[in-house]
Amino acid sequence: MPLQAAARLRRMAWIGLLDDLDGSLARLSGVIGLELKPEHRNINPHPASSDAAAAKLRALMPMDMWLYEYATRIVAQGRDAPMPTLPHMWCRSTRLALLCARGTAMGKVEYVSEMAAAADGRQHMALLRRSPITL
Repeated sequence: MPLQAAARLRRMAWIGLLDDLDGSLARLSGVIGLELKPEHRNINPHPASSDAAAAKLRALMPMDMWLYEYATRIVAQGRDAPMPTLPHMWCRSTRLALLCARGTAMGKVEYVSEMAAAADGRQHMALLRRSPITL
């Protein structure tokens, strides 16, 4: 699935990155032939996240981070940019349960939502344990 997402990303006529809103809008303007300028920018102050919090988020969404890194490479280097190495999947999840190995920034995590716990939380955790990804 990540390779399919990467192939689709390479075929996009335009890739926009919020980290570079001005550059992204300039590239989009070139693609569609119209000058675009943002009418509103989020200027609310946001507290900086800690390195530990950022590491936890990266551990929970390695494929998202991988695809974002690849998108930034394509924007910077073009469609022939090399793909980053696929990440190790430390965590597995269903919509109601999360299972992470000890190798994550959070240590070992086993979480079942309250909604799942009442009904079929054990089934969700058993499904995660049977998954082909090694934890």
